[in-house]
Amino acid sequence: MGRYLFQRLVHSILVVLGVSAIVFGLMFLAGDPVALLLPGDDVSKEEIEAFRASMGFDRPVYEQYLRYLGRAARGDLGYSFRHQQPAATLVFERVPATLELAFSALFVSLVIGVSVGIVAAMKRGTSQDALVTAAAVAGNSMPVFWLGIVLILTVSVWLQWLPASGRGGVDHLILPSLTLGAYSGSITARLLRSSLIEVLGRDYIRTARAKGLAESVVIRRHSLKNAALPVVTVIGLQMGQLLSGAIITETVFAYPGMGLLAIQAIRNRDVPVVQAFVLVAAIVVLVVNLIVDLMYVYLDPRVRYAD
Repeated sequence: MGRYLFQRLVHSILVVLGVSAIVFGLMFLAGDPVALLLPGDDVSKEEIEAFRASMGFDRPVYEQYLRYLGRAARGDLGYSFRHQQPAATLVFERVPATLELAFSALFVSLVIGVSVGIVAAMKRGTSQDALVTAAAVAGNSMPVFWLGIVLILTVSVWLQWLPASGRGGVDHLILPSLTLGAYSGSITARLLRSSLIEVLGRDYIRTARAKGLAESVVIRRHSLKNAALPVVTVIGLQMGQLLSGAIITETVFAYPGMGLLAIQAIRNRDVPVVQAFVLVAAIVVLVVNLIVDLMYVYLDPRVRYAD
């Protein structure tokens, strides 16, 4: 286990370095970075050259990248052009809100996916199975922004049951979580249905049933845990999708998280904030994927990571 954790840590560091290189390149995609950092048309050529030298843009690109890595290692991810604050501070202030939304959406997707997947597997070939499968396909096909707008119009505007925007209590989380979790829940339901159908046909399940165990006990103790491995893998992959989907969801619901901050930064060409958002999101996804890998040992005792 120790060797495996070390290897994953090394891989994670390499991934972060790759992401940091891409993030560093964002500064140059829009052209001369001095034009972004030094606003105004009345700036003289001498002032531009002096600013370029002070910021280090007159040095080789590799040297600029190494300086960027050194600052990032100290938590310095640049300074926001619009807010006149450190970009890392702005992003980290929004991290709790985005993680709250992402994990709420993950909870919704698991509740929907697991319950629907079990029903579809147990009622295989029936009208209930067909209905559940059709609902899962529909949930997988609906764009996040469209579903969010529909929920706002129906639940918030017409029925006036829940708030349409902002962050506050649990009532502010329900609609964004449903919007963000519907897509992941449909994927989880279809995958769990297929995995559970395969597990229910194995010999040890027939033995458990022959012993007279109740069907609920067979599902809960013998089937679900073994069928959960592919689902856990997909959950780790979906965490990245939830963070990317949070950008659209937070914009639709005016939810003050990292996603809304990133959209505002893109509109304002606030490159340091965009860079900080991408880097922090990549680190969060890496941590979640490592946790998912470690969960394999609990779900399947046959899985062992050699030292």
